Amino acid sequence: MKPIYRIDSEFYNLTIPLPSEKYMELEKSILLNGCRDPIRTWDGIIIDGHKRYKICSSAKMDFPVENMYFSSREDAIIWACNERIPHVIPGSSAFKYLIGKQYICEKDIYHRSDHTRDVQKDIIGVVKSGEKFRVSLLLASKYKINHTTVEKYGTLSAKMDLLASKSPKSFQALLAGRIHLSQKTIEEITQWENKKIGYYVRGMIMEEEKKRQDKFIRNENLQHENSQRKQNTEVNEIPLSVGIKEMPAFDPDMAIRGLTLTIPTWIGSIERAISKTKVELVSPQARDQLIQSLLRLDEQIMLAMEAVEK
Repeated sequence: MKPIYRIDSEFYNLTIPLPSEKYMELEKSILLNGCRDPIRTWDGIIIDGHKRYKICSSAKMDFPVENMYFSSREDAIIWACNERIPHVIPGSSAFKYLIGKQYICEKDIYHRSDHTRDVQKDIIGVVKSGEKFRVSLLLASKYKINHTTVEKYGTLSAKMDLLASKSPKSFQALLAGRIHLSQKTIEEITQWENKKIGYYVRGMIMEEEKKRQDKFIRNENLQHENSQRKQNTEVNEIPLSVGIKEMPAFDPDMAIRGLTLTIPTWIGSIERAISKTKVELVSPQARDQLIQSLLRLDEQIMLAMEAVEK
């Protein structure tokens, strides 16, 4: 009988969520080639490889396991943070959370007077002569940031943990960069009821999605305008003997043509995603995200139809 490994929320929260398309690529790779990287565990708890474990378990596939030893929970968390920090964007919510989490654990270990660890020797080595000892100096030196910034990240990490305990989906959205919240805002909303936090964050996700769609449409329109401008320039460069083609100063159809060009792209993207996706394997988070996006798209389609039919 295969052993069953535990999912611990604190370690799971150290896992950076993947965009749906990246998760699908990972799933496809594992289903085709098997799970090449081991699932790392400590004391029966998965500390690395949560996504691989979920995919393999759903497909009833075998996977390699590497059992690791740490003298404390804090040591295991520090190891997990060290594994992930190099792969996140500096300054992102995930970057701040992981450094803050590592700082909290390093500080907890130090205050237990466990000076036998090599990392404590490293900390002592970065303390200047006569300077007050700070655990944050180690991480400040390692990640090239100020030690006060490390301490601020520690405070932020604690607030994000509170958010995770009240609204896991909201925490995941923040960690994935789907929304952006200040430390003050995080502190405020963690005082709300869980349902209110969920409504607030879903509204922010929809707002961010609308901004991305608007940016995409603007870029498409800009490309169309540049193409038109290039064509106009080519016409103007034709010798006078050929004749000058007058171009209208204002084209009322330009925005609509730009929108018309983008719609087939949306339709194609939706068709490809649905045809290549095993819907039964899609996570609740991804389903919720798609539903919210489709509802918003449907709303905009209805508004557009009403405007055109007038």
